[in-house]
Amino acid sequence: MESKCNRIGMKVKKNLCISSQLFADDQVVIAGDVDVAAYLLRKLAEEYERWGISLNITKTEHLSQRIELKEK
Repeated sequence: MESKCNRIGMKVKKNLCISSQLFADDQVVIAGDVDVAAYLLRKLAEEYERWGISLNITKTEHLSQRIELKEK
């Protein structure tokens, strides 16, 4: 059975989806639409708060891209 990302993350292999990437002290959230992105950011902020880390909203950026991918 093939896994699906269901708007959260990006499919990179048959059974592998990624929804987040870490780069030093930066984090990238990957979502299929704005609602899912907002949900993931809320969950991230909650988890950061548990660890005493704050999300700096003034340094937060977003990129939106609409592309059509064909499944093989």
